[in-house]
Amino acid sequence: MKNIHYTFHQITIIINQNQKTMKTIKTLFIAISTVVAVTLFSCDDETVTTTGTENEPGELIKGHFTLSNGSSYEGSDESEVKMRMNMKGDGDLNQFGAASLNLEHLKIIDFANNKVHIIDGNFIIRNESGSELFGSTGSQVLDGGTEGSEYTLNGSISGGTGRFEGVRGYLTISLQNQFNGQVTATIQARVYNLDENPTIL
Repeated sequence: MKNIHYTFHQITIIINQNQKTMKTIKTLFIAISTVVAVTLFSCDDETVTTTGTENEPGELIKGHFTLSNGSSYEGSDESEVKMRMNMKGDGDLNQFGAASLNLEHLKIIDFANNKVHIIDGNFIIRNESGSELFGSTGSQVLDGGTEGSEYTLNGSISGGTGRFEGVRGYLTISLQNQFNGQVTATIQARVYNLDENPTIL
């Protein structure tokens, strides 16, 4: 009988110990969960980093140019006329000083739908030391009645030379025709990897 009582007492001790262990595990689990939750919700979006420089702020470059508006005939049919636009001129590229801009694109005047299609564009921006930024512009469809005043081209920077070697990015080129036949161009570009050649001007 004493043996049975002693065995029952041992079982009771073991059960109590297990209950304490479970309480300890449960307490630890709650504590760990709380720490994880606080850490997750306190993270700021700005602290999240990903690989690749495309997610970095880059450098903002602005420029203003006055361009001569040249064009050449590239064909026509009953409903449209194709003209190759070639605009060249000088201006400034904010922190990089004096610069020139060469901008080309194909303009298709669609008489049937009273639209103007701008396609197949490219640009070269050259600063006074000879370093270049170059890339292409996307297509645009403009209303025929408003095309003669102003329009904006969106483009991508695919590379460069000299100070701009290895860069990439994107830009907008806002064009406004003047009464004297010239065109004013305002450029705003976001450039990445510009700091890779800091010693080249």
